[in-house]
Amino acid sequence: MTNVISAADPDAGDRHYLHSGFSATITTSYAPGYTQVEGITWDGSDVLGVSTATNKHHKHSGFSSTITSSYASPNSSPTGITWDDANVLSADDTFLADKHFKHSGFSNTIDASYSSPAGTPNGITWDDSDDVLSADAVADKHYQHSGFSATISSSYASPSSIPEGITWDSSDVLSADDNADKHYQHSGFSATISSSYASQQFPRGITWDGRGVAAPPGFIHVQGTVI
Repeated sequence: MTNVISAADPDAGDRHYLHSGFSATITTSYAPGYTQVEGITWDGSDVLGVSTATNKHHKHSGFSSTITSSYASPNSSPTGITWDDANVLSADDTFLADKHFKHSGFSNTIDASYSSPAGTPNGITWDDSDDVLSADAVADKHYQHSGFSATISSSYASPSSIPEGITWDSSDVLSADDNADKHYQHSGFSATISSSYASQQFPRGITWDGRGVAAPPGFIHVQGTVI
């Protein structure tokens, strides 16, 4: 893992943060230009961010407040976003319509969707096996799906009571919790916590800047890791 990128909705205002590795140390941050920030991801070169105020997914220029593209989310309460190396995957917790969506690239064209496993899907990512990992704030659980589907292959209780964000760093789950105001590093996909630190107040999303990084010629790229 290289550096954590996170989103938070603190009293001082909505911001995106670049951490130094997996730590509370903030290297730089910016106001994203919209309020009610939710999920965040990194597509290999740019931040993708979510706002329930604009009801949109936004693409930033690198790690900066400059927005180069956006589109309306597929439902009225977008909460989570990730990038599968080709397409946006997103989560929405609209009442009675809680779903995960697979987009066509970075666009509001939906190729597939399914109902999330519980009532408040707040985070979504995917792992090295091309399985969706998700977080739910009502069930207080992290789920491993079978591919992009509603079939759950494994789950565990989240470390606190309002899980908001989840990502995969090529070997471990990283998660954010709004009740504890913490970021956690798990041991693989499990409830075992190997490290944690205090996040910014009201954490809303977590990712890392190694996701989607291209491998140099002659090397193999696996989920942000060059081997």
